[in-house]
Amino acid sequence: MKHYHIFDTFYKGYPIPNGSDFGKLHGDCLKYSLHDINNWYTEKNGQTFPVCLSDNDMIDAMLDAENVPIYDIEDKNLKGTFIYQLHMFGGEGNSFPDRADKPSILHSISQKALEYIKNGKVKFIINYFIEGVFNYHHFGIMHKHLEELEIPFEKVYFVFGGFNTKNWYESFCTKYNIKKKINIVELSWVRLHKFEEFFHMANDPKKNVSMQNEYKVEKKKYDFLSYNRRLRLHRELFLAYLKRYNLLENNLVSYDYTFKENVHLKNDFERFQHYDVWPYARFLKGEFDYLWNEKPKQTVDVDDVSCIWGGTIESEWKEPYEDSMFSVVTETANMTSLERGEYYLSEKIFKPIGQKHPFVVIGSHLSLEELRRWGFKTFQPYINESYDSEANHFKRLEMVLQEIKRICNLSDDEKIKWMNSVQPIVKYNWNHLIHLLKNNYNWMEDKMKEIGLEFESKEWKSKHPFDKESILWK
Repeated sequence: MKHYHIFDTFYKGYPIPNGSDFGKLHGDCLKYSLHDINNWYTEKNGQTFPVCLSDNDMIDAMLDAENVPIYDIEDKNLKGTFIYQLHMFGGEGNSFPDRADKPSILHSISQKALEYIKNGKVKFIINYFIEGVFNYHHFGIMHKHLEELEIPFEKVYFVFGGFNTKNWYESFCTKYNIKKKINIVELSWVRLHKFEEFFHMANDPKKNVSMQNEYKVEKKKYDFLSYNRRLRLHRELFLAYLKRYNLLENNLVSYDYTFKENVHLKNDFERFQHYDVWPYARFLKGEFDYLWNEKPKQTVDVDDVSCIWGGTIESEWKEPYEDSMFSVVTETANMTSLERGEYYLSEKIFKPIGQKHPFVVIGSHLSLEELRRWGFKTFQPYINESYDSEANHFKRLEMVLQEIKRICNLSDDEKIKWMNSVQPIVKYNWNHLIHLLKNNYNWMEDKMKEIGLEFESKEWKSKHPFDKESILWK
């Protein structure tokens, strides 16, 4: 069956993602091509254009999809399945305001599209697969605006990058007394895009020099590596405890309170009182004073973190991984989202997998369980991973810190034995990542069917040689 991606607006022959704020597209933007307009839009409005599932050649090939203006449905008497996506990008607050009486991204839907959504002419997708954290308050406003616009909840497919979304959504509906429910489809943008990025790096002679080819069992210069670019609350607490435990200066730990996105956090100790970690954070004032005033910046490989985009795998060098025993991954979810039980695996957890490095993770409850559900192996019993089952975010952080201390305090001989023990798991995880990439097409077919799209399964002929065995660690 023929499928069509429906757009309210085309610009110079190209579709503009539905949900774009056209109130901000005026004046000199008309002189730009679509290729350049994102840079203009970012400069003027502080955020990029939304992204689209229809940008993915795998999905377009699967659905035999074509981009068309919405009025072509009737004007050209098109036959097939019509898909109308509303594209979110960046924080959820960019799309849904703090107050319900303010317009949201839903109010950018054209009247014709609203008509088609309500009568079932188009399949309506709210696409937020690029993120896996959605504030309950803003999610509640999304539901209020769906009701306000009389959009039938059962016709809404919310594509989300989180995991354990069934339990997460049930908790939300209970808290906000939501009776009518939308459809939620889990779709990890990391698997869709970042696995392929590692594959290309491994195959490109100019780029694979940035990748660790194997995990060498040898005495390391440092015990662990931890990148902390944007200083969310859980990362700040982690850094303060590293200082308390004398683990900060002698390991590869990056942070920067002089970075423009972090500088407002300095010398504001009172803000911790607004979170349930205050009973613990209140004893760390000395450590925070040190971080804020004596050593507000510590770098690993890049001195200017403003030139690093966290979502890009290639933003790191192999040397920090080669020089350390394991990674401490401080995931995207912050303390407030962990408190609400949100679940998200970002690209951060897959960087050590792609760099062939053992890891512990400070992130969502059940993160390791989700990795195992994907088929990866984790490091029990060589790392005590009982922290993953602890629902309380602060207790989980403390359990991770105690395990970091334990591994760091091993003797040199014990560290060699430890590295020998985890090496087969590191090897397996890299090979499994490539295996999942090869099977992405079948995985995406299942996801499209969850949305209710009907199509004939066919063999995916990629332009990339995914069957290349030379990148596997044998």
